[in-house]
Amino acid sequence: MNKKISLGITIGLMALAAAVTFIITYNFSLNVFNSKVKSVSEKESIYAKLSEMDKYVRANFISDIDEAALNNSIMSGYASGLNDRYAQYYSAEEYAQQTQKESGVAIGLGFNWDKIGRAHV
Repeated sequence: MNKKISLGITIGLMALAAAVTFIITYNFSLNVFNSKVKSVSEKESIYAKLSEMDKYVRANFISDIDEAALNNSIMSGYASGLNDRYAQYYSAEEYAQQTQKESGVAIGLGFNWDKIGRAHV
């Protein structure tokens, strides 16, 4: 039972398969693109609000603004806004202190107090 398919039907089936593949790929790509654009526009809205607030504060703030302290506070607020107890922002100085504390190197006199208040060296 050798059935032969005509050249026209073969070309038609290949064109149909290519069209279906194109439509599926196009829809998937469009969905990915739309989700990215939505994300970008949301971020743009947030940055616009922050920029508007910054302009207002700089125009009306009486004292000088400590830029380093302001930037550290913004970063700290971002980390605390995640509502993750393990997410924390450290400034460069705080990070150096934290890594020294966690490295096991202790600087000091080295007194240990027992439960009844006696010092041990």
